Amino acid sequence: ALKMDATLYWTHLGEGACHDMLGRPADARGSYHAAVALAPADGPALFNRGTAHLRLGDFEAARDDLTAAAATLPDFTELYLQRAAAYQG
Repeated sequence: ALKMDATLYWTHLGEGACHDMLGRPADARGSYHAAVALAPADGPALFNRGTAHLRLGDFEAARDDLTAAAATLPDFTELYLQRAAAYQG
């Protein structure tokens, strides 16, 4: 689907989830980055990119994305746990 139309937000998000499940956080981060580029204020895309940053040890980027995601997902407890891990770095 992405070869046909790279503007498909949900396809980038799903591709990132597949990379996550396969243990490929760098590839996941790239897919989530594409999703965020298409929907910059989307909480799920920011959360997923933030957790990919976290797994790759990029704690500052993880904090930035997770903090931005909290603005749209204020009741998502897992987000705050991941952000705390990013602050502990």
